Amino acid sequence: MGLLDKLFGQSEPDYPELQADSEAAKLIDRFRDPLGKIADEFAGERMELVPSESGGYVFIGKPPKQFALAWLEGGEVHHFKSLVNEGNLSPMLLEKLVDKLTAAYKGSKDAPRYQTTLGDHTIIVVHDTTLEGEVRRLIDEVNEKVRLKKEKAAQH
Repeated sequence: MGLLDKLFGQSEPDYPELQADSEAAKLIDRFRDPLGKIADEFAGERMELVPSESGGYVFIGKPPKQFALAWLEGGEVHHFKSLVNEGNLSPMLLEKLVDKLTAAYKGSKDAPRYQTTLGDHTIIVVHDTTLEGEVRRLIDEVNEKVRLKKEKAAQH
């Protein structure tokens, strides 16, 4: 956030610290190293982590208007850029995914938010099981489309 943002009331609100004994903190601790890699990769960007049993989903930037998403899957970091670079996600499919993620994110606007640190980075934590489930469903849907695309390509 820049100085002008702070002067004109556009700064990030002060969120309470995530309690170490909370369910969200326990989920984050299980995946602290790979989540820290995401935080390092997108250092300097605003990050909102939605913790999950598989690690979590990180909204990067200024959701719901402008954002990217990174997530852990099988212990590996994935994001829009990697899917597009691998040729597994068309621009049209990415646009549809972003629209659906935007709607899901907007539905969580009243969910409590906290802050915590991953390595040297302060991140916002949104412990909202509804948002987590919807994001997981959308990512699973895209992964299935990618899998089918690869399967079809392998047959030719």
